[in-house]
Parts: sequence; C-alpha cells; structure tokens
Amino acid sequence: MSDLEQLLWRLAHGGELMGSPLLVPQCRSLVGLDLHSAFIAFCLDHSLQYLLYTYLEHYRLTPRNCLLLTNQNLFGSQPWFEMLVKTQDITRDLSDPERLFQASLTSAQVLLPGSQASLSSLLLEGHSLLALASIMFAHGGIDQVKSAVLKKTFFL
Repeated sequence: MSDLEQLLWRLAHGGELMGSPLLVPQCRSLVGLDLHSAFIAFCLDHSLQYLLYTYLEHYRLTPRNCLLLTNQNLFGSQPWFEMLVKTQDITRDLSDPERLFQASLTSAQVLLPGSQASLSSLLLEGHSLLALASIMFAHGGIDQVKSAVLKKTFFL
C-alpha cells in the first residue's frame, strides 16, 4: 500500500476524509501535490468517478481554488472529468452564460468521443442537433447567434 493509500485509509477510518474542511491536513506529496490534488489524481487513476464527485462537492473545489482542475491533459485522457468539473462549476454560478455554453459543448464532446468541443466541428461532422442544443446556451441565446451570423453574411 502506498503512502497516499495509507493516509487515505487512516483519514477514512478516522472519519476525517470528508470531515470539516478546516481540518484537512496541509501536507504535500513528494511530487508537490497537496492533499486535494493527490486525492483527485488517485480517483482518476482508479476510475472512482462517484467518490471524486462527492469529494469535489464536499470541499467545494473548483478550477479557481484547485489548480489540478484546470489541467487540460487530464481532460483529454478522461473526458468525463472535464464534464464533471464544468458541470459542478456551473451549479455554483448559474448567472454566467459562458460557463453554461462551455458545459454544453463539453457534454456534446462526451457524447461524441474523439470530437473537438466546438460548434464548427459539430456542424462539420453532421451533428446539427447537438450544435443547436449548444447554441441555446450561448450568451444571448439563439437570437444573438442568428443576428451575428446575419451581420457577418451581409457585411462580408
């Protein structure tokens, strides 16, 4: 059993793995990861999606307060992880239309593995319904997207 596994085992048996956020040990691994980052990496390595979801919710970890949640390499290797992070980030601030739109694109990417998360790639690959669903979450909604397309068409 690795040092991290032993630490997690002890914290879990002591009831402190998901205890008070103030009591989380401020320790670092040999590679410089804090406990949250090490736990996230552990969950990703062992495909513990539901435990990771619960952990992120409990400690209210977001890309703004945990740098590992912005790692694009992890998003590429685990598409569900990007969707998990963006979906949880949205629920904390539903007023930001850009977050909603990015989560919608990420959702489309999870449905179509190997595809890039952009409207143009969705349209070029023939997934017009997914593109339309994503546009509905764009800033200003479909009306603003339609008017922007019309302006580009007439002024080019």
